[in-house]
Order: sequence, then structure tokens, then C-alpha cells
Amino acid sequence: MHDRQTEAEVVEALAREHRPALLRYFRRRGFYPPDDEDAAQEVFVRLINYFSEDEVSATKIERLDRYLFASAANVATDLRRKGAARAGGRHEVYDETLHAQLDVDPEAILSGRQSLDTLILALNELPERTRTIFALIRFEQVKQAEVARRLGVTLRCVEKHLQKALAHLGERIGRGR
Repeated sequence: MHDRQTEAEVVEALAREHRPALLRYFRRRGFYPPDDEDAAQEVFVRLINYFSEDEVSATKIERLDRYLFASAANVATDLRRKGAARAGGRHEVYDETLHAQLDVDPEAILSGRQSLDTLILALNELPERTRTIFALIRFEQVKQAEVARRLGVTLRCVEKHLQKALAHLGERIGRGR
């Protein structure tokens, strides 16, 4: 039991001494808060786990600082692999100023729903080909030339259908107000 307490004290001392350097190490490798903190914590967790295996003690490791940074390199590699497997780079960090829900007026919600219902009705009134062309260009962000190629029509035909859709929707949404 005395050895375990000593190991904990050693890890605590190492954390106090090397944590800032580990954070800088991880930041230079593209880990930013809070990921840099998590990575540094993982280094110390691995050190504690290493000490608990096979009665290894801190005194048996000649250069604990080298061991820490070798472990940090492994942690960085493991976290990158895990991030790639989970598409970590494609997740957005929650930012209160960007993602906080706005105070929404119930009347604004009702008005928005009514406008959406009017738009859906107007879209359903369009001929199928016109509706398809409009949806591909405006909702799917497909270029007009690509729509023409996909549907086997001329670019001019796509332009006419798009103009027809926009005129109809403008008329219907204008009437719906």
C-alpha cells in the first residue's frame, strides 16, 4: 500500500511539473482545448495503469520525463486514429454565441410554418419536371449544366423551367401573404 501511495505522489509531482509542457506538445500537434487537456490527462492515466501492471514502480523507469513524452506521442497517434475513425474533424464544437437558441416569438413560428406550407403547396402545383429542375438547382445545389446532362435536355430548357418555377413561386408566395 505504501508503494501505491508513493506512485500516486510521483504521478502527481510529474503532472504538476510536466503538464504545461505536455499541453504545449499537444497544441503544436493540432490538439486545442479541450482536446489538449484530455490528451495530457490520458498520458497520466496510462502512466498510472503502467504502474499498476506487474508491480512496476516509478523507481524502475530511469527517465520519467522521456517516458511521459514517448507516451504523449502514442496518445497523439491513438487520438488521431480514433478521430479519423469517428470523423472527429467534421464535428462542430458547441459555441453558445453561435448555437444558442434564440428567443422566438410564437407568432414568428406560426408565420414561418404558414410560409413553409404555402411554399410546399406552390411546389406541388408545379409540373413534375419543373419541380425536379427547381429542387435540383435550389435545394441540391446542382449546376444547371449538370441538371441538363442528367435529365437529357438542353441548358436552355433547364433555364426556362427554372424561370417558370421562380415566377410561379413568387406569384403564389406573394398571394399567400
